[in-house]
Amino acid sequence: MWGVGVRPTALGKYHISIWKKHLELAKDLGVKWLRITWDAENPEPIKHNEGVFQAAWEQGFNLLVVIEPKKFEEVKDYAYDGYVTSFQIASHFKGKIKYYQLLNEIGSTALKGPEFSG
Repeated sequence: MWGVGVRPTALGKYHISIWKKHLELAKDLGVKWLRITWDAENPEPIKHNEGVFQAAWEQGFNLLVVIEPKKFEEVKDYAYDGYVTSFQIASHFKGKIKYYQLLNEIGSTALKGPEFSG
């Protein structure tokens, strides 16, 4: 079993046809799992992410979803914000997504601050 990390909206250029092509390529490589970052910046995050996830499920992928806040510098209470956001996502996708990761590379964010690295 192996998987890949994906972020279909990282450059703000998401389109379902491109995403489906990437999924086909991953499937051809034998990928079974996708580690996918939750798109918190979309105006309708549940609806948008559900479409992204649905396309992956239709190809037979399992998902590990990484949940991060929209902008670290705008979060007032990390514990509360993380709990509320994560609870809403996990409740909505209950029974469909088995694994979640809260934050990514949090150690480097804590040391350097929340700037974009490149």
